[in-house]
Amino acid sequence: MASTTKNEYNDLIRIPPSTHPSPGRTFIEAAAPTHIMQICREHTFAQGRILYEVYDADDARVLGYLVPNTVSRLATTYKHGINLASWNKVDLDQLLKLRLAHWELMQKFPRLPDIAAKAISEKAAAQGWKGDKNVLETKLVDYALHEWTSYDFRLEQAPNAGPSKTKEVAEHVKPRLREVLRSWLPLHTAQRDVFLLYRRHELVDAELQEVIGGSKLDMPPSIGLQNYGGSETVANITLRPDDFH
Repeated sequence: MASTTKNEYNDLIRIPPSTHPSPGRTFIEAAAPTHIMQICREHTFAQGRILYEVYDADDARVLGYLVPNTVSRLATTYKHGINLASWNKVDLDQLLKLRLAHWELMQKFPRLPDIAAKAISEKAAAQGWKGDKNVLETKLVDYALHEWTSYDFRLEQAPNAGPSKTKEVAEHVKPRLREVLRSWLPLHTAQRDVFLLYRRHELVDAELQEVIGGSKLDMPPSIGLQNYGGSETVANITLRPDDFH
C-alpha cells in the first residue's frame, strides 16, 4: 500500500516495486549518482509535482524514484555534474556573455543554486543579452516562475483555460515565487530591497503590504541546493488543496 505526505512542494508518495509507472514518468534508480538523485528529488518538489519513492518493504530500502519525464531529462543533462567547463568550447564573445551573466547573477543572488545560475546565464547569452542587469533579473524571475513553482503544472491541468485561469494560477503561486526569490538574495538583504524586487515584478499584493507594514521580513533558507552533493533543503510553503492532484 502506498503511503503519502500531502504538502505542495514536498509531496511524497511511497509505492511498492510492483507499481506500474504512469505515463509521463521515468524510473531513476537509487544507484544513480547522488547529484542526479538530488536533482530529481528537488526539481520534482520545486514544480509542485508528486515524488513517487519506490520502496522495497522486505529489504527496507529505497529502490529509486518515479519522476516526471521533464525532470528526468534535466537530470540527464547534468549527468556529469554541474560545472561551467562546457562553456570553454564556445567562441570568445559568447563566453564573455556567459561569464558576465553568471557573475552578475551571483553578485545579486549569491544563494542562487548552481543549476539555476548556469541555466539562466545560458538562456541570456543565447538570446543576445547585452549586459542590462534589469533584463537579467527578469530572466531570473521568469526562470523561478516556471522551474521553481507549480505554475506550469497547474496550467497543464487546464489546457483549454483562458486568460482568467492563467491570472488565477499566477496569483496562486505568488507567495511561493516571492519565497524562492527572497531565499536567493543575501541573508541580510534590507526589507526595502526585498520589497522593491517584488514590486519590480508585480509580486506585491494586499497581504504582503500588510506584512511589510507591520513587521520585518525574515530571510528564509535558500530554496535549492547550491551544490548538488550536500544535504537536501526544500521549503514547504503552500498546502496543496485536497482536490488538487
